[in-house]
Amino acid sequence: MRQLHTLRRAAACALLLAAASFSMTAGLTDLPTAKINGREMYYYEVSRGESIYGVAHKLGVDREELLRFNPSAVDGLKPRMRLYFPVKEQAVSAVETTAAAKAGPMTHVVKKGETLYGIARKYNIPIEKLIILNPGSDTGVKAGQRLVLSAETPEAVETPKPVETPQYAVITPVDDRRSPVEASDPAPADSVRDYGAPLVTPPAAELPEMNVALVLPFMLESEQPGRTSALYTEFYKGLLLAADELRSDRGAKVNFRVYDSSNSVDSVRAIMNRPEMSDADLIIAPDGYSQLAAVIEGAPEDAIVLNMFNVKDDSYRSHPNVIQTNIPHDPMYDTAIRGFMYRYEDYLPVFLSRVGGPADKESFVAELKERLRAEGRDYREISYETILRDEDFAGIDADAGSIVFVPNSGSASEFAKIANAVTRLRERALRPEGVVIWGYPEWVTFRDDSLREICDLDATIYSRFFSDGNDPRGRELAEKFRKEFGTDMVEAVPTQGILGYDIGTYIIRGLREKAATGTFPTDFSGCQSELRLTRYSDQETGAQGGLYNEALLLIHYMPDGTVEKICL
Repeated sequence: MRQLHTLRRAAACALLLAAASFSMTAGLTDLPTAKINGREMYYYEVSRGESIYGVAHKLGVDREELLRFNPSAVDGLKPRMRLYFPVKEQAVSAVETTAAAKAGPMTHVVKKGETLYGIARKYNIPIEKLIILNPGSDTGVKAGQRLVLSAETPEAVETPKPVETPQYAVITPVDDRRSPVEASDPAPADSVRDYGAPLVTPPAAELPEMNVALVLPFMLESEQPGRTSALYTEFYKGLLLAADELRSDRGAKVNFRVYDSSNSVDSVRAIMNRPEMSDADLIIAPDGYSQLAAVIEGAPEDAIVLNMFNVKDDSYRSHPNVIQTNIPHDPMYDTAIRGFMYRYEDYLPVFLSRVGGPADKESFVAELKERLRAEGRDYREISYETILRDEDFAGIDADAGSIVFVPNSGSASEFAKIANAVTRLRERALRPEGVVIWGYPEWVTFRDDSLREICDLDATIYSRFFSDGNDPRGRELAEKFRKEFGTDMVEAVPTQGILGYDIGTYIIRGLREKAATGTFPTDFSGCQSELRLTRYSDQETGAQGGLYNEALLLIHYMPDGTVEKICL
């Protein structure tokens, strides 16, 4: 349940990204009353899936007011829970408000998170008029600031029209494991963290709205959600940070709806059948093959389906609306080998394999050897028993020319069996920089001694992702994550918090560009991810598919401890 609480706390980041539709269909005076301890009270019975934010908006009261009268609600709302509001206090509040208004021009005290745009919309006042009445407000307003809404007394001013939607909404993880009818209710988001301010500057009225759906297995009802659920939650938090950072950018309004797929195909199908999905412009899909297929099948014809979590799925080949953000296996090998051939043009490749040992990179090694032979390049092979020793280098002269060692396994244990011998050979060489090693994506996870060893060996590896701990952007993002959510990001490859931040930035900016130009961008450079999307075309039939990422990173670990990132 701790993960559920954490997700709900993260989910209420107040965005201009709408996650649920609330309508103002009731007010306190429409509620039934009852006498509680001799005091007349309005009461409201909570329905399944309702949140404090949604109920407060529905009844026309502030969230703080709701909690003041119902302190037990601070831990969240439950189905059939009753909320009470004093009848007399509501009437007194109205009288006091009227009396205060008669004392002079109508005013509004700015609350935390409010914007000039939202206040103008709330009172149905042209924003230009609001700026004229409050000189200097065009540069922004602050909490506690009193704004003049009209130079006239309230009797001469038309009663402000109620706004049917909030100035900003809340990203709400949706529990889709209910019947399709019940699933139309917004899921709880009441005990979640509230940033308090709209995170995206409201767009000009003529710009369209763009809608995004996240369909991911948060496992909200699981007692023990597990590591996978925690990683998806972290991804979601990273996306919230991206929205926070983009709050002042101009452009189309981007609405987010977040759904819990519960790692179930049936849940995914129920989500895709929800009426609001017909308006989705982009859908982030879960990793399961069948769940991803259900998203693609149920997506609107012109919606983009973003496959970020299933590396091996090839739906992009036959579905023009699918984007595979990971470079697929075959293009990855081809690009990595191309990078190797260019980088080590004047080096002698020496392949290392342990007799009876794992050979998890044998397919890559075989393709690299084939390319070397095709280009007439020489190479050597060394097989060793148990551990690589100095005598295994017989016939290899490090002083005769530069050498690049290529192991046939990417595991840390196999690296440990070759590192010492290659290091000693490098130390004996007249030109130590002429003895280097080629490595694999798994080495991105190396820390402490192993990390120092690949730096000392001047290693270069290929990887889909890389996050440099010394990069100022990465450090700043990690600190912001820690400050906002109270925890560090989980150490993983890719780091899901950074991935969420990168993808959040990409899709918010991308959808705004699409709204303005009609084109969704295909290139993006993030803290950890690189995107260079290209259209798939079947070589035999010429049929066009979706987009896939062809960008691959070469990571160069240098002896001085610095790291160079090269995008191929």
